[in-house]
Amino acid sequence: MKQNQGSINWFPGHMQKATRLMKEQIKIIDIIIQIVDSRSIINSSNDELINEIAPNKIVIKIALKGDLSDVFNNDKDIIHGSIKNESFRKTVLHRIDTIAKTKIDSMLKKGIVKPKIYLMVLGLPNVGKSSFINFIAKKSQLITSDRPGVTKKNTWLKINDQIQMMDTPGILFKKIKDVETGFILTLIKCVKWDVTPKYEVIKFAYNFYVENYLSEFKNHFNTEIIDDFQEFLNEYCLNKKMLLNKDEYDIEKSLEKLYKEFCSGNICKINYEK
Repeated sequence: MKQNQGSINWFPGHMQKATRLMKEQIKIIDIIIQIVDSRSIINSSNDELINEIAPNKIVIKIALKGDLSDVFNNDKDIIHGSIKNESFRKTVLHRIDTIAKTKIDSMLKKGIVKPKIYLMVLGLPNVGKSSFINFIAKKSQLITSDRPGVTKKNTWLKINDQIQMMDTPGILFKKIKDVETGFILTLIKCVKWDVTPKYEVIKFAYNFYVENYLSEFKNHFNTEIIDDFQEFLNEYCLNKKMLLNKDEYDIEKSLEKLYKEFCSGNICKINYEK
């Protein structure tokens, strides 16, 4: 499904500053944890950033929001899960301990009584980095929000006596590769809704659900209109009583509400890389 209009690019100044600070601190980092979104693993992976700041570091890729995802986990190199699942913490810590064991053993042999392992957690905006660290640490110290751009600086949090994690601001690609990727990143809330061509984003979501999740889409919206986006939007406005007057639909308000519907996971679990 190709889109020919509505390009999206969003790389505010704090992302450039954050990238520079990551480069300065990378020398003390033992392991990189890259957080991605299970609903679109490829599109939410910022390998560009890792290659720029830490091409030789060990990377653990963790796909969060598995409770919203229709992705079958068949990649052993990616840990899939949700911070709503308590057993997920043990899985992550086991992977970290396994990778860190060689360095810890080496430090113990050198006489270091309390060896420390330092991890940097990075990823696109709003993939869940701060929530993930709070979850692993069993604390609510880091500020979290369901919108991109909240974390502005690097912050350390102690996980246990051996492990410390650095939270970092979300870093987007300097240039989003194509329009469709930009739409998907908007729908998984990595890109701010306010900087997007809203009509085109929701039209893309409509077409994607109709093509890949037709039954779930029709059931959720209680509609049989599946061939024309504008007709669907008009019907939606009528059903939700979103009218500017008796002859004019409130398109802006309906797009906002549909955006929340598509992001919520209430329609069905989804895989944007079908």
